[in-house]
Amino acid sequence: MTGRKGAGRSMRRRGSAIDGGLRAMADLGLIDWSSDGLAILREPTPAEMDAARKDAADPL
Repeated sequence: MTGRKGAGRSMRRRGSAIDGGLRAMADLGLIDWSSDGLAILREPTPAEMDAARKDAADPL
């Protein structure tokens, strides 16, 4: 019985991670995320991208 029930829990976890990422980008002023939708305000600076990487040797 792991099929759909397990997939639903997984989707909820992914949704939370996506929401957190969107909030972080909004806090940096990269996007405007409201009930009306999402608008890209600016690209991240190279310094912001470097700071977001977990490990410079393995950036992805």
